[in-house]
Amino acid sequence: MRVITPEVGGGFGSKLNVYAEEALAGYVAMRLGKPVKWIETRRENFQTAIHGRDQIDDVEVAFKRDGTILGLRVHIIADLGAYYQLLTPLIPTLTGLMASGCYKIPAIRKRSLEFSQQNGYGCLQRSGTSRGNVPVERTIDLVAAELKKDREVRREFVKTEGFYAYRKSQFTDIAHRDPFLSSAAHQIDGAFDQVRCLGTSAPL
Repeated sequence: MRVITPEVGGGFGSKLNVYAEEALAGYVAMRLGKPVKWIETRRENFQTAIHGRDQIDDVEVAFKRDGTILGLRVHIIADLGAYYQLLTPLIPTLTGLMASGCYKIPAIRKRSLEFSQQNGYGCLQRSGTSRGNVPVERTIDLVAAELKKDREVRREFVKTEGFYAYRKSQFTDIAHRDPFLSSAAHQIDGAFDQVRCLGTSAPL
């Protein structure tokens, strides 16, 4: 059997999995005693290949008035599809493991509701991790807004080397995080300045 996938990026993702049509083509070739070629159309691929990111994360956060985050409760609703592929049930689990992001959050409770509505759920670009990063970053923004602080309050919550060593279950690299945060804040401020200039027809 020879499976050809065009050069449309890395093999991690939709092309990682084995689909029924590939096995069926091999079976038909053996029964007929001659080569069989199956070519998938774009529409067929859209309808039957794995999907990703059909997931809703509902987050509750407990924090003190000084901004100290005490814990998170994360309720994940994920459509895992009718048929499991290689890493299907792992993705919501990775979301839970990444729920703290790079922040010092001492207590996290995660529960999942998984159901089937469509084709299989699979790995598409940073499987599970982006679903964990987005909710915690949004949560930090909401905590800052509630406390009437700048969103850069997240600097106070970033893990230290000691905390990371204590929580080895987290897949987070905390090295040199502050310079990256400073660079991102500077670039975002610059982008907003350009938008404000465009809105008032002022020169950039």
